[in-house]
Amino acid sequence: MTSENQIHIALQTGEAGILDNHRILHPRDFIDPPHHIQLCNISRESFHERLRLLTIKLNLLSEARQYPRVGVVTGY
Repeated sequence: MTSENQIHIALQTGEAGILDNHRILHPRDFIDPPHHIQLCNISRESFHERLRLLTIKLNLLSEARQYPRVGVVTGY
């Protein structure tokens, strides 16, 4: 992959990154100093539904309309 098709993002302690592994390719570059990454997997549908519900709760209705309603998510 050429460098023109790459971006590099440096996260600080306590920050999180959300990646859609169906749409990106991420390398396993050497990182100094060593770091710890905690992984969590969630389906795209569950993520969008939870994001939609959060935008409604925060009264951000125009943003909520961007996410299609995909079903009922439990655990709230």
